[in-house]
Amino acid sequence: MATLRPEVVTFNRGEVAKTALARVDLAQMRLAAELQRNFVPKTYGPMLMRPPLEFLEPIAEHGARSRMVPFVFSMEDMALVEFCRLGMRFWRQRDGVTVGEHPGDLIERLEPIQRGDAGASFVNGNWLNGLTGWSTWVSGSPEDAPAPEEDNGASFDIGDLSDWLNNLLNGLGAAQTGGGSSGSTITPIYPTAVADGRGLVLNVIPRGGSVRVWQTIPVGAGRAAVGVRIDVTRGPVIFRVNTPSGPAVFDTELDTGYHSIVLPPDLGDYTFEFESRLQREIIVKSIAFEPAGPLVLPYYADGGYNADYYSGDFANLKRLRWYQSGDQMFMAREKRAPGILERRSPVSFSHVIYRPEDGPFSADVTVKQVKLRVDVTEGNGRIFADRPFFRAGHLNALFEVFNQNYNQTFTLGASNAYTDPMRVTGTCFIQNDQLFSERWIVTNYQGFYDGSAYHMVSRDDPDGGYKIKGDPYAANMSKNTFTKNNASINKSEKTTDFITDNNAINFHKFGFRDGTYRSGSLTVNQQYPWGGGKGRCRITRVVSSTECEIEVLKPFFNSTFSDFWKEGEWSDYRGWPTAVGITESRLFWAKGDQMFGSVSDNYVSHDIEASDSGDSAAISRSVSTTGTVDNIRFILPMSRLVVGTEGSISSIRSSSFDEPLTGAAFTPRPATTHGTSPDVQPCRLDARAIYAHRSETRLMEFSYSPQVQDYQARDLNLLNDEILEGVDAIAIQRQPDTRVHAIRPDGTVAMFMTDFLEEVDCWSTVETDGVIEDVAVLPAKGEDAVYYIVRRTTADGTRRYLEKWAREKEGKGGLVGGDCFVRSPSAADAFHHLEGKQVVALRGDEVLADGSEYKPYGTISNGRLVLDGAAVVVSADLKVGLPYRARYKSPKLAYGGRIGTALLQKKAVKSFGFALAHAHRKALRYGPDFDLMDPMPTIEGDEIQAEDAVYTVYDAPMGMWGGGFDTDSRICLECAAPYSAAVLGTIFGITTNES
Repeated sequence: MATLRPEVVTFNRGEVAKTALARVDLAQMRLAAELQRNFVPKTYGPMLMRPPLEFLEPIAEHGARSRMVPFVFSMEDMALVEFCRLGMRFWRQRDGVTVGEHPGDLIERLEPIQRGDAGASFVNGNWLNGLTGWSTWVSGSPEDAPAPEEDNGASFDIGDLSDWLNNLLNGLGAAQTGGGSSGSTITPIYPTAVADGRGLVLNVIPRGGSVRVWQTIPVGAGRAAVGVRIDVTRGPVIFRVNTPSGPAVFDTELDTGYHSIVLPPDLGDYTFEFESRLQREIIVKSIAFEPAGPLVLPYYADGGYNADYYSGDFANLKRLRWYQSGDQMFMAREKRAPGILERRSPVSFSHVIYRPEDGPFSADVTVKQVKLRVDVTEGNGRIFADRPFFRAGHLNALFEVFNQNYNQTFTLGASNAYTDPMRVTGTCFIQNDQLFSERWIVTNYQGFYDGSAYHMVSRDDPDGGYKIKGDPYAANMSKNTFTKNNASINKSEKTTDFITDNNAINFHKFGFRDGTYRSGSLTVNQQYPWGGGKGRCRITRVVSSTECEIEVLKPFFNSTFSDFWKEGEWSDYRGWPTAVGITESRLFWAKGDQMFGSVSDNYVSHDIEASDSGDSAAISRSVSTTGTVDNIRFILPMSRLVVGTEGSISSIRSSSFDEPLTGAAFTPRPATTHGTSPDVQPCRLDARAIYAHRSETRLMEFSYSPQVQDYQARDLNLLNDEILEGVDAIAIQRQPDTRVHAIRPDGTVAMFMTDFLEEVDCWSTVETDGVIEDVAVLPAKGEDAVYYIVRRTTADGTRRYLEKWAREKEGKGGLVGGDCFVRSPSAADAFHHLEGKQVVALRGDEVLADGSEYKPYGTISNGRLVLDGAAVVVSADLKVGLPYRARYKSPKLAYGGRIGTALLQKKAVKSFGFALAHAHRKALRYGPDFDLMDPMPTIEGDEIQAEDAVYTVYDAPMGMWGGGFDTDSRICLECAAPYSAAVLGTIFGITTNES
């Protein structure tokens, strides 16, 4: 026989598969375990009994699964967003304890964001009764006009051709022909505010104008957390909240979506105002005070968009992908419109549709078989196809159409309001007293206004350097000034540039200079037979296969049919993005195997052809590296941009690590064919990515390898391919140790502890009396806050609760209480969430119920703790929770073989000891199996230990072991709530029979 002692075992290698237990030749197997359940390993070797789970509140809906997403704005202001069937419910985590709120000593607190009772309501908040209850103001009306200034020009007659030709030859002039002002009165065009079946419709037709509607409502004093819910069907709209005491307390822009905004309390009467300055229809469907209670913001599914990520099936919600930047969280989900969760204050949020106006567009630029034309160049109108083309799925799709030459119409109604610059080039010359010009401009003016409009010209720069055409020659300048004093104009003008401008590029625009407009409107139609450009629109209603209603986003150049056009990449017809991420100041979206990167530092622009963007222009590239089309399932920024599909993981590189990604420097390189699960969002861990394998039976680590100068994937289940039989979600906790919480379909958690520098990889298992369905982690001081959604069965039926890991340091007193406990209960019936359950109970350091013969479990009846048939008086130090158990089972103890291996040799543990810390005397039981276990000694050093003794350090001599010889000797340890201990290590002597 061979005897070996002592042998030290610590616990930072964790569980291995049963099929790996025979690998006793590996040194790391000596520190491994066949079972490590509810014992939490520490990086440096000990294991602790898992802290209990603290009950916070029921989730929004018991009958359906939910998903949690962290929203971290700062360490002092963060939230947990619960995605459920009803919508998004918000929980706020804050540091510190406010006097009078939620008593307790936790460093961090999580509480649902609440809405208070407003005690008031809007008059006609859905605009079903027209504009009743609302006041309206529009720009351009004479009563709001400023005092008139001295005219710097007058209406004029053109004169005959000889006069004009003399001016031209003298280098002064431009040809102008046409009649004077019409004698008939023309009705001015003003912005409009109307109410129809769609809600409030604001339409600012004149450029530079605006329209406002408002309503004043008194909200009683002492009312806090009053919120308003706004449904914007077609945005963006400017929203203000004014009070008599000063400037606006809320002044922001609300895009298409749902908005929940909290009012500052006790500021008197609130005036709610909507304003638009855009030359297209803006629609607000409704505004209302929110009911009192927890904030639940519905998913947006209006205006032809569908961003309902749940869609009645939790399997759809599992494919939600998100990426947060500051106070915005961008969200993508297969077959749903991309959205943004916007934080407008710590308690105000919006769910809006991500709606860029300049792309992305389909990459092909070939001539289409279908021709398109619009009937307006600005505002709202229609787009037509010359053959059946449009489908229902084209609703909200973008189209970009290129047209030859200019024939644009703009309505102007403010100072500094101009038409779009018109680019003019070519030659102009006189031959045989005839003027030949490629620079003719035809302009039609019609309107009724008070002010002076000008024809302005700039050399080479469409954005600046404009002067009145003809300047500095006063005689010519007057011919390019159109002054009206509350009078009509109906005029056509044909003009050309100077002969001296041959082949020069000039930009012409028409409008009101600063301070020269007072009221009314001027509609300008500008025509030029050369040039051309692109306009953009969004479909607002599909009328038929050949006709759609549109809103113009960038003015079109004319209204003729064109076969040079592009369709937006995203719509119900073409599909929506499936993943999102941010890197190098670009927002990236993915659809299929295509990547779409925004303009640098502009997340809402996808202009891929902007001439002034250069390398900052948007990116649109394919990343397929497997020869087949793979749907991109995640985008993760690391030292390189990493994208994952079900077939492979690739890194996107430029020419070097230091060079930013651009449209030209964008090269995908396949790194591994260990693809990713479509249902699990990966997590970033420093310079590594942790993701679920497409089989969902393994976790993978994706990191850069200096040896191969590229990224590689590492299997984290190399020694335990049995611990995962599926993965529903993962989240990473960084403090006090780095732990990956992987939710398994059976409702338990496979927890992976890792430390790259210490080369520690350790699996363990977490379970409770219920089904754990989701996990999220929020940073906090001292220890990160780990939150679970747990489905439990009580006497009241199936319930789903939001629960939080207690802090590890709370177990240093040797007592941990039980799962689903309530911190600092105050109500006598504080335990309704455990109705009918058997529980353990503590009052301070006194154990009231532990399930033993002398202190049997308590029960919960009518929300009260009942012991021995009597209800227990509730106090702040009463801790009541569900019992749970921690178990450890060692690997095969193949030690002590003098010749060869001790595996399959009979052996016996002859002596055993353990080092503990923060251990209750009743905490630890040990033995060769879980059916034959001994408690900790009652006598230590000839002294009988107190029943409630707690050892800060326990370091007793080794004692005898009760097991006999066996080919598979093991060591088993067990702790049971409410008692706890930290096991620092075990020491044993073993004898092997080699006969």
